[in-house]
Amino acid sequence: MAAVSARSLGLRARRARSQVLIRKLIFVFALGLALAGSRPVADAQTPPDDLSTRDTTVTRGGRQFDTQVLAETTTADGRRARAGSLIVTYKPGTSDLDKAYSRWMSLVRRFELLGARNTERIEVSPALTRLAEILLRSMPNVESVEPDLIVTAVDTPNDPNFAVQWGMTKVGAQQAWDSTKGSSNVRVAVLDCGIFEPLPSEGAGNIAWDGQYGHPDLRNNKIVARANFSTSPYQDDYCNHGTHVAGIVAANTDNGIGVAGLGRQTSLVNVKVLGDNGSGSFTDVIEGILWAAGCNTSGNCGARRAEVMNISLGALLGSGQTCAGSVPALQNAINTAWAQGVVIVAAAGNNNSTRHFVPAACSNVLSVSASTTSDARASFSNSGSWVDVAAPGTQILSSNNTGNYQSFDGTSMASPHVAGLAALLWTHGSYNTNSAIVSRIQQTAESQFLAGSQYGRIRAGAAVAGAAGGATATPTATRTPTPTATATRSPTPTSVPGTPTPTRTPTPTGTATGTPTITPTPTATNTAAPTNTPSPTATLSPIQSTGFRECSSNLAATGGDNNGFETFSYGACGDGGAYARDINSGTNSTSGCTSTGRDRHVFYGFGNNIPASAQIRGIQLRVDAWADVTNNSPSLCVELSWDSGASWTTAKASNVLQQSEAAFNFGSTTDTWGRTWNGAQVNGNNLRVRITSNVSTTTRDFYLDYVAVNVTYAP
Repeated sequence: MAAVSARSLGLRARRARSQVLIRKLIFVFALGLALAGSRPVADAQTPPDDLSTRDTTVTRGGRQFDTQVLAETTTADGRRARAGSLIVTYKPGTSDLDKAYSRWMSLVRRFELLGARNTERIEVSPALTRLAEILLRSMPNVESVEPDLIVTAVDTPNDPNFAVQWGMTKVGAQQAWDSTKGSSNVRVAVLDCGIFEPLPSEGAGNIAWDGQYGHPDLRNNKIVARANFSTSPYQDDYCNHGTHVAGIVAANTDNGIGVAGLGRQTSLVNVKVLGDNGSGSFTDVIEGILWAAGCNTSGNCGARRAEVMNISLGALLGSGQTCAGSVPALQNAINTAWAQGVVIVAAAGNNNSTRHFVPAACSNVLSVSASTTSDARASFSNSGSWVDVAAPGTQILSSNNTGNYQSFDGTSMASPHVAGLAALLWTHGSYNTNSAIVSRIQQTAESQFLAGSQYGRIRAGAAVAGAAGGATATPTATRTPTPTATATRSPTPTSVPGTPTPTRTPTPTGTATGTPTITPTPTATNTAAPTNTPSPTATLSPIQSTGFRECSSNLAATGGDNNGFETFSYGACGDGGAYARDINSGTNSTSGCTSTGRDRHVFYGFGNNIPASAQIRGIQLRVDAWADVTNNSPSLCVELSWDSGASWTTAKASNVLQQSEAAFNFGSTTDTWGRTWNGAQVNGNNLRVRITSNVSTTTRDFYLDYVAVNVTYAP
């Protein structure tokens, strides 16, 4: 009987092995059929049926642009993640056939490598994501499965309150610049939602207020390489975040316009890993990190494309979670970049939490909290033992994505101060390795002002001035030649000899939470222009400006039907969204700025706080407007009041309004509108703007979407 049992067991075992073999043969046959008609994401463009993205429209400078962003879902524990996307790590030694079998059994539609043969992003139907995760976790060859979490940029918009950059003074930028002004051979990769750099191939959307491509402070080959890993068709910045970060790192300095960047002559690399709506996933952040480090998605590395990375984005982990434990693929990518010699700087996040915020809390990252003008921790800033240093992060003035300037709050603004400092340190022979630079920044920080960090607020002057040598040294990596700008969904960076080029269809990118409302500030002739010894303090540049400030209040004025812009009049006090409408713009057909038959409206409350004795050097007014039709040549008349509407300047008239929204500028930084002003007359509700709908008919409709004033003055 026992012999029969043994024979029976042997037959069963052979039968079971045969069944497994047959299943694998069937699988291989099915796989061959599937591969004949499709390719993995690593080798193909994003297909039209990609369920992990969605179409949307974004607005910049009053114009709308079609783009593609991530489709999102929520994990079982409430975290935001990319729909239908998982990050899978296989155990060492897993064969390609076993990986393919695991994908097939788990209903995987597509996959792409993430920096190593054992880690990949897989894509499934969003409705089957949870099932696929369970199936993958049950596979004996799978080491880990993690959701493709959404990352967000970490800024908080704030209307411009300073015409100077207090943060540069606070960290001792001028003292640092006495030792070195940086080098164009040093490159800082800005991993963000793009940079408003000159990109003629992207068309009219890339044109700034002065009619030229890109931001005035980021021209002249400031950006030396670029790659787009997002779902957006644009390399440009449509979420108004990356441009602000780039300006803090290394805006063109000593050029007579705009703002100064701490890294001064440092070059920038535009690595787009965030979508145009400011949201995306870890997948694109990982691939952006690898690309900037000079590596491809298979883990092969050549010459790095940057010496420093700034990552002003991330995601908050759960209580007790860590980077290596929760997002090992991200930690592995960072380790690879560190091994390539890159200094990785990241924002600590704006959650007012001590929980880990990644990638800032990952190993081999220099994490940065935000400090205030009084060197305290900013109320929103994360903090904890995982945060290394602090840097200015409130009311930080920098470049925006319309070619003007804005002030933002956030650890997103603190981090680029540190990245700029790291770039300056690269120019010193004693500090041309990532470990030496990180140690120098930590050890020279002001420990008296921790501001939520372990080492304290950075001191650029102390870090650089005490560095050995002082002569400019070229980093060890070969510099990337200046590329031709391209707008493509596949990353199309300028290649570096010997550096593998990523072969993937970039997936969506990290998110910019709290996308700043565009509040354009001064044009190129104002905002604390840096001098030969750049310093953002008012003492070096007596001519200051408020930046364009929107109105906050409005009222109908006497004239015409006496109700002015009667529909959504408040819409004129903000760019985008609601807009003010004047229906049937008068009570007779007499045109002219002084006609009592024309409708009028007054806008005020621009929030200026200029010293009462200041001398006003010029007032600029910007109005975004259009008309229902162009018949009878509709235009606008504008006047200014300095005494709450009791008196008015001579009117200025616009060109003919069109049927699409356009910006109309009145006055200039040197135009005082025919009178002498003092600071008190532009503060509070004293400064008012009266707008008249000027047309020789009673049936024209006028629209306003933006009314803002920029005042240039000498204290």
